[in-house]
Amino acid sequence: MKISQAKDIPKGWKIKAIERGQRLKSSKKRIKELTASRDHWRRKYFSLKNGQREASQKAKRHQYALCWVQFCLRCHQYGGLGLRACRHCLSCIYVCLNIRGRVPSHVSIRNWIIKQGYYQVHDLAKPKGEWVIWVDESVVLGAESILLVLGMPLQAWHFERPVCVSDTYVLWVESRQGWTVQQIQSILQKVKDMVDVQYVVSDQGINLCKAYAQVGLTHIPDCSHVLANGMEKLYKNDPTFDLFIRWAAQLRARWAMSRQKVAFMPPAHRTKARFANVFPLVRWAKDVLNRPQDPALVIPQEVKDEWAFLEQHRIFIEELSWIDRLSSGIAKILKTQGYNDQSRDLIEQCISQVDLPDTDKIQAFKDHLIVYLENLQQLWVCLEHKPLICCSDVIESTFGKFKLKIHPRSPFGMTQFLLSFANFAQTLNLDLLKIALESNTLEKLTKADPKRTSFFQLKAQCLGKNGT
Repeated sequence: MKISQAKDIPKGWKIKAIERGQRLKSSKKRIKELTASRDHWRRKYFSLKNGQREASQKAKRHQYALCWVQFCLRCHQYGGLGLRACRHCLSCIYVCLNIRGRVPSHVSIRNWIIKQGYYQVHDLAKPKGEWVIWVDESVVLGAESILLVLGMPLQAWHFERPVCVSDTYVLWVESRQGWTVQQIQSILQKVKDMVDVQYVVSDQGINLCKAYAQVGLTHIPDCSHVLANGMEKLYKNDPTFDLFIRWAAQLRARWAMSRQKVAFMPPAHRTKARFANVFPLVRWAKDVLNRPQDPALVIPQEVKDEWAFLEQHRIFIEELSWIDRLSSGIAKILKTQGYNDQSRDLIEQCISQVDLPDTDKIQAFKDHLIVYLENLQQLWVCLEHKPLICCSDVIESTFGKFKLKIHPRSPFGMTQFLLSFANFAQTLNLDLLKIALESNTLEKLTKADPKRTSFFQLKAQCLGKNGT
C-alpha cells in the first residue's frame, strides 16, 4: 500500500466496520422475525376466516347455523340443563355479543337431539376391533323400563382412569313395559352382529345373566354391586345397622333448620342402594369419634348428648370403618386399572396391609371378596390374560343424566326422546352433525318405530288438540 493511500484511511475504521456488521446482522434477524410473524398471522387469519365460513354453514332444510346447533347440543349434554334452559343460554349469548338472529324453540332443540341420537345409534360407523359392552335395565318413568347397551373399543383403552360417559357409544336403547329373557337375548344378538363383543360388564340381574348365557357372552360382575351385595348379606337383618341409619336420618331432620347445629349434622344418606352409600355416613361417624379436643371449637351440649349414641356403638362404627377402608381400596384399584396380574398383586397387598380385626362379619366380608377375586381370575384366564374392566358405574351415570332431563310424573311416557342417551356419549363434529340433520327427518324417525306413539300424538290425546 502506498503512503498516500494509507493517509486516506480514517482512524477507527475497524471498529466502525464491526459495528456496521452487527447492525446488518441484527437487521437480517429482525427481517426474518417479521417475515415469520407476518406468515403466522396470515395463516391465522385465513384459518379463522375458513372456520367462520364452516361454522356459518347450515344443514339442508334447516335455518340455523351448525355452530348454534352444536352449542345447544353441548349445553344439553352437560349438567342438568333442560331444553328451555339451552334456549335461554343461546339468547343470553345473542344479547351479550350483540348478535342478531332468531333463537330456536325448545321443540327445535329436541328435534336436533333426536336426529343426532338416531344417527349415532343406527347410522354412525363404529370403530373396528374388540369391544366391551355394558348392559342395564332401569325403571325410569312409571312402568316403562329402559334397556340400555353401551360399548367401547378396547384397543384404545389404556386402563389409566375410570371409564367416563364420553368414552362410550350407545349401541342400543329401547323401552318396554317389561323385559323378558328372550327379548334381551334378541337385542344382544343384534349388538353382537354390529361389533365384536369380547365380554359384558353388568350387575347380576337374573334376566340379564340368563340372556348372556344363551347368547354366549362372557359376563364380568360389576365390582360396585358385588361390594354392595356383600354389605347387604352382613347387615340386612342387623338391628344395630337399622338403628344407626334411623338415628342419622332423624338427626338431620331435627337439625336441618338449626343455625347452631347444622354444621354438626351427619351427611345425607340415600335410601336407595343404602348399603352401597352408607360409607360417607360411616366416615362422618368415625371423624366425630376421633375428633381432636380443640378448646376453640365450641360444641353445644345438646350436640354432645346426641353424639353419645356413637360412643355407645363405637365397636360397630369401627367395624364398618374397617370394611369401608378395605372395600374402598379394592374398588379404587379395579375401577382405575381393571383386573390383570399387576392389579391382582396390588389387591393382595392392600388386603395384607389392612390390619383387620378378627370379627365374624369382617371375616365373612373378606371371604366374599376372595370368592369374587377368584372368579375374576378364572375369567381373566379364559379371556387369554387380557385386562378386564370390572366396573359399570358408567352406565349408572348415563341413566342418572337422563333422569335429570325428564319429569318423573310426565303423562307422555317414553317417546323418541330415548335417543337423547346418545347425546351424553360421543359428540359429533360439524361435518357429521350436518349429515345427521340432513339424513334424518321426523317422518323417518316415526316410521322407524311405528309402535311408539310420538310426543305430539300423546300430547293431543292427553291435553286435546288446543293444548287444554
